Amino acid sequence: MATQLGQGFTFADPNRTIPKVYNYSLAVQQQLPGHTLLEVAFAGNDASQLPVTKAINFLPRSYYALPGGTPPVPSTTLVAQVANPMAGKIPGSSLNNATVADQSLLIPFPEFGGISESTHPIGTSLYNSLQVSVEKRFAGGLQGRLSYTWDKIMQATGYLNDQDDWTMLARVQAGEPSKVLTLSMTYMLPILANSKGLLHNVLGGWEANAIVRYLNGSLVGVPGGVFSTGINPKLDNPTYQQWFNTCTVSTTGARQNCIDANQPVAFIQTPLYTLRTLSTVLPGVRTEVPTTMDFSLFKTFQFHEKAKLQFRANAYNLANTPIFGGPNTTSGVIGIGQVNDPRIVELGLKLNF
Repeated sequence: MATQLGQGFTFADPNRTIPKVYNYSLAVQQQLPGHTLLEVAFAGNDASQLPVTKAINFLPRSYYALPGGTPPVPSTTLVAQVANPMAGKIPGSSLNNATVADQSLLIPFPEFGGISESTHPIGTSLYNSLQVSVEKRFAGGLQGRLSYTWDKIMQATGYLNDQDDWTMLARVQAGEPSKVLTLSMTYMLPILANSKGLLHNVLGGWEANAIVRYLNGSLVGVPGGVFSTGINPKLDNPTYQQWFNTCTVSTTGARQNCIDANQPVAFIQTPLYTLRTLSTVLPGVRTEVPTTMDFSLFKTFQFHEKAKLQFRANAYNLANTPIFGGPNTTSGVIGIGQVNDPRIVELGLKLNF
């Protein structure tokens, strides 16, 4: 340990275990008219003993206040320089100076920097989903599939504060999109389907494929350094100028990031040495993801009994739909402007022999 004096490090839990994951699913299928199959399924998994990392060398919780409270020790006292009992004993380290901040001597292991324990097997994750699909089997040159997934993931693999006890894991909803709707269709174009010779070989036998996707967006992260007033920050009619209620009262009592003087205050700036109690995501506030479409046109040329050549023309984001970045969680406006997955067109040849 002496080689780590004055430094920070991470060590693995010697009693770590392999995570346990239980998968479960139940599906019901029903044949419908028109070569169509309906499937409704419930699927999920329950994971435990997931690895968790936590800092263990920090200023104790007793020096912090809950939101709205007053820290028991003034911040000026904690940051004041005091005589360093380790001065001259840890060369090459900031802990070797004649004085240090008072708070650096109040941590459990003042002779070290930040210390973290990793792979502590106490994390959990729970995933549940409803999956519905309608599949049109190939008939009349058409086949397609419409699928819808609603899911929810709850995870407990981290902490809101370093000062939280090992048992105080923050259970939060994962930020990924929870609703996904996908329509995919392939159609054999009937143009010159019954012709023969060169005309059929060139203009007949083409197939078209389209994929349309809808997502409900990812959850927006909570602004840093604030706590909630109890006002729901979700807006009924969000705009790119204010995607959620960002009206905040600073530590000096000034209103900031408010759209007008009458907007309710949703957040209060957190003073120093105040514990975080707000979750990591804003409930119900999601980014906007427009519906997009990919399109393909392809044909296979049989120019020898053992050789085929396929030509494909692919267009991703066919309509060149603009996709905006998520809101800036400091000011509530679009922070990085318009972020496009621009229309991409690919032409390809594949030879099978």
